[in-house]
Amino acid sequence: MCFTPLVSLTTALIEFFFAAIILLAFRKSTVTRFMGALIIGLGTYQFTEFMLCTTGNAQVWGTMGFLTYTILPAIGLHFVLRLTGRVHEPFMLYIPTIIFESIALFSRGFIIEGTCTDLFVQVKNTLFYDHSLLFLYTLYYFGYILMATYLLGEAYREETDRHRRRIYGLVLAGILVSLLPPLFLIILFPAMSIIFPSVYCEFALFLAAIAFLAAHADDRHRRRERGVRA
Repeated sequence: MCFTPLVSLTTALIEFFFAAIILLAFRKSTVTRFMGALIIGLGTYQFTEFMLCTTGNAQVWGTMGFLTYTILPAIGLHFVLRLTGRVHEPFMLYIPTIIFESIALFSRGFIIEGTCTDLFVQVKNTLFYDHSLLFLYTLYYFGYILMATYLLGEAYREETDRHRRRIYGLVLAGILVSLLPPLFLIILFPAMSIIFPSVYCEFALFLAAIAFLAAHADDRHRRRERGVRA
């Protein structure tokens, strides 16, 4: 939890606000659609934390939180593949997501424990007690994020168009600024790995702010291009 349920709810509402602005103001770009989806996902996860701590129903809201953050790496990698022009409809990317979310939905008692502390939410599910599944889930989750980061870095390095290079740079910065601090904390304090999603929410607003900048930059470029053609 981001310090208190109220702070968690406020953070979720701020992210929904950013997503609404991006989707309503900058409607016609790949950046807008995917960034909007990612921010909505982050806000939804934080709302599930708020509901878990205020209702005490860890099974329902812990499962909802897992479903929410499990799809985010697939959406992110899909976005990067579309943005860099490598793949347009990579349905196969979502197969691991579907498998893990099916386990969550159809396993009885998937959430074993959900605890609200002064700083974070700790949610344990059955994956934590199956080392093979946990390894595969970790490989999927961070493998997708690393692949997206690598592809963006390569695209940024090779791109000659100033506008596209700026978009690549902003999206890459959003990933790194929001992801590296919690990963650094977990490397220093391995026991915090169980609360990674909750730690990550402390930094998710950076991604929302950078997503707004990327969508705004893309919209301005598209407007200039239409003006030149006219």
